[in-house]
Amino acid sequence: MTQLLPEVRQGLREMNIIAGDDGRGVCAPTQDRPRVCHLRQAYVRSLDTIRKFLAAAKVISTGRYGGWNYSAMEDALRFGEEAARHAWELLK
Repeated sequence: MTQLLPEVRQGLREMNIIAGDDGRGVCAPTQDRPRVCHLRQAYVRSLDTIRKFLAAAKVISTGRYGGWNYSAMEDALRFGEEAARHAWELLK
């Protein structure tokens, strides 16, 4: 995973997300145990409130954990692609 960091940093520089520095503190590889999302009764209402708050702050929350959904690896890749496109549109 760490071998991808230079490419990630370069991409962030090209999108003007970070300056010409090496991007330390912006990109850090992590590994975590897989977990399962457990939904509660107030899930939909709470999620709507959270998403509106994050959108107003221009925070893109995506993926299995950031999207608060149960999904497969293929979904995670799609969510990442959609988030990158959304971030690019916000920068235009």
